[in-house]
Amino acid sequence: MAVTVGDVCLSHDFISGKSDRVHAEIQSSGLVVKKYSKKGIGAPVEYRFTDIIGAQLVNDVELSVWYCPHAQKSLLRKAGRRLVVVRLRVASAGSDEPHAVHVALAKAFELAIARGAKGLDVSIPDRPRTLSYLVFLNPFSGTKQAEKLLRSHVQPMLEAAGVELEIVRSTARGFMQDYVKTRDFTGKDCIAFMSGDGLIAEALNGIMSRSDWKSVLKIPFVPIPAGTGNAICASLLHACRESYGIVEALYVALKGSPMAIDAMCFSTEKYRTYSVLTLTWGLLADIDIDSEKYRKLGSTRFTLSFLEKLKAMKKYPCKLSFLPGEELSGSSSTEHVATASVALVHADKPVRRPSRLSLRRRRSSQADGAAAVKSSSRDSVVGKESSLSLPTSGVLPAFGDSVPSSWTVFDRPLVGLNAVLPSHIGWDLFMLQHALLDDGYIHLTFYGDDAKRKELLSLFPLMTTGRVADAAGQGASDCHYKKVKAFRLEIDSSDSYVVIDGEHVRGGTVQGEVLPKLVRVMAVMPEDHSTAGGAGNDGATATGGSDGTAAAPGVTSDNTAAGGDTCGSAVDDAAAGDDAVAEGETDVASAVAVPTSAIEPGGDVKEVEGVAAREEARAASSQECGKDDSACADTSSPV
Repeated sequence: MAVTVGDVCLSHDFISGKSDRVHAEIQSSGLVVKKYSKKGIGAPVEYRFTDIIGAQLVNDVELSVWYCPHAQKSLLRKAGRRLVVVRLRVASAGSDEPHAVHVALAKAFELAIARGAKGLDVSIPDRPRTLSYLVFLNPFSGTKQAEKLLRSHVQPMLEAAGVELEIVRSTARGFMQDYVKTRDFTGKDCIAFMSGDGLIAEALNGIMSRSDWKSVLKIPFVPIPAGTGNAICASLLHACRESYGIVEALYVALKGSPMAIDAMCFSTEKYRTYSVLTLTWGLLADIDIDSEKYRKLGSTRFTLSFLEKLKAMKKYPCKLSFLPGEELSGSSSTEHVATASVALVHADKPVRRPSRLSLRRRRSSQADGAAAVKSSSRDSVVGKESSLSLPTSGVLPAFGDSVPSSWTVFDRPLVGLNAVLPSHIGWDLFMLQHALLDDGYIHLTFYGDDAKRKELLSLFPLMTTGRVADAAGQGASDCHYKKVKAFRLEIDSSDSYVVIDGEHVRGGTVQGEVLPKLVRVMAVMPEDHSTAGGAGNDGATATGGSDGTAAAPGVTSDNTAAGGDTCGSAVDDAAAGDDAVAEGETDVASAVAVPTSAIEPGGDVKEVEGVAAREEARAASSQECGKDDSACADTSSPV
C-alpha cells in the first residue's frame, strides 16, 4: 500500500525506458514499479530500501534511483553487488495536471526514497541530515586508478546518497601524516581513504600525535579499495559478509553504522607507531621489500618475490617473547587497554555495540579511561611526543626489563614472523579465517629455523583460503600460530627489516600490544543486512529468500498469501541476480565486475569512466526536454 505524506499519496505515473508509462509507489519497504501494457498493468517490481543508497531529481525532469542489489554468480560476472540506476521521468506531457504538480510529486518521491534509504520513516517530510565525508586520496597508489574511480563510482554514489565531499590528495609519502596533525575535523562524519593500506596507517599515526586524538578517532574510517593490497577493506567486507569491490565498500559505508575495531601499537626505544593491519619481519618482510621491483605486476609481485626469497631462506637470530591471550581471561581492568569512549557520530544512526563484530560474546570487558605514557624527547614516526595521554594495554615490560614469568619465550633463530590483526593481509590474501576485527588479539605466526622449504611452500596456497593458522603447528612441524595480547621481538641481526603496514623500519628490539576498539569503521553486520540503513527502519522486509535475494518471478510472498498487500510480493530480476537489466535501468559498470576490471592490479577502468560522462550528458539533455516527454527517450544501456 502506498505511503501517504500529509495529504499526498506517494503513488504516481512516470515514463521509463524509451516511452513506457509506469506506475510507481512508495511503500514502507521500498519503491514499487508496475509497467502498463496493452493487457493491463504488469507485475510489480520492488526496489528495496535495504539496497537503495539514494535518489536524485535532475533538473525537475528525471528521478534517478541508485540501487545496489546483490547479484548471484554467473558465467559473465562474479557474485556481489552491482550498481543500477533506475530512471523515472516526469510524465507531464498529455496530462491534465500542470507540470508543477508532477514535479512536486517527483520531489516527494525523492525525499521519501532518501529517507527510506537511511532507514528513516518515509511518511515524515523532513529531509535527512546531510553527511560530510573527508576523502583522502592517493593518486599514486597501486596502478594509479584512484582518480578514475573517484569520477566513475565514488563521487556519483556518495552524491546520490546526499553526502557532501571534501577531497584531499596526497602529494608524497608522509604528506597525510603531517596534514592530519593540524587538520580541523569539525563537522566531518566520516574519513574515507581512496588508496591502499599505507595512507590509512599514515593518517592514524598523524592523528595519534594530536592532543585530541580521542575526539578525532570517534570519526569512522571508510576504506575504499584503490591500491594494491587493500587488506583493511577486504577484511572489513569479509566481516560484513560482502564480496570484495568498490561498490560493496561504498554500500557498507552508506548503509553501515560506526563499529569499533582493534589496533596495535609497536614501539622501540626510539619510536612508537600505530597499525590496524600487520607487522612482518624476516622472510615476509624481505618479500614485501623485494617485491617493490615488481610493483607494476600488481599482487603477482608477492608470488614472484616469495619464490625468490624461499630459495635463499635466510635464518635470523632473535628472541621472541609473547603473552598468550588466554592469560588475561578474567584479569583485572588495569590489564586492559584504555580506549576513547563511544559517542554518537551520525545524527541519524546510533553507534552499535562493538561486540557485534564478534561471533561470540566475550566475557572480559574493556575498561574506559586513558593511561598516561611518559615519553622522552625521542624521534618518533608519529612526531615529537610530549606528555600526551596515549592508549596502552599496561602489559608491556619496560625496555631493558625481563619479560614476566607468564610470558612464553622462544629463544632461537626464526625464518620469519607475522603479527596480524584482521583476516586479510591483501585483498586476495585471506590468511586467518578465525581473525575478527575486534577479538582483542594479535594473531602471531612465526617460522622456526627447523622449518623446511616444502612446509613453507605448502602454506602459501593457504593464504587464499584463511587456513594458515589451522595448518601451522600441525602438518608444518616448526611453523607456529598463537593468539597473543603482546609480544617482544629482540633482533640480533643488523641486516633485517621490520615492515609495519608497508613501511620499513630497521631491526632492533620491537614490542607490540593490542589496543582493543581504538579505531572505528563503518560496517553493516550480517545480522543487520535485512534492515540495512541504520536506525529508524520500520522492520519491513521485501519479498525474497533467506539469503537476502529477491524471489523468482511469479513467487508469492508469505505476506501476500496471508492476504497482505499484493505490492509486497514485488519481484526485482536485478536483485535476484539476473544478468539482464530491467527496462528503464542502467547497470552502472557492473559492481560485480569491479574487482576484476577496476580494482585488481593492472586493471582498467575505462569502461566505468563512461558512466559519469553519460550522467553529465543526460543532465544536459534533460534541460532541453522540458514538458515534452517524447524528447526524453531513455537510450541508456548496460555497460
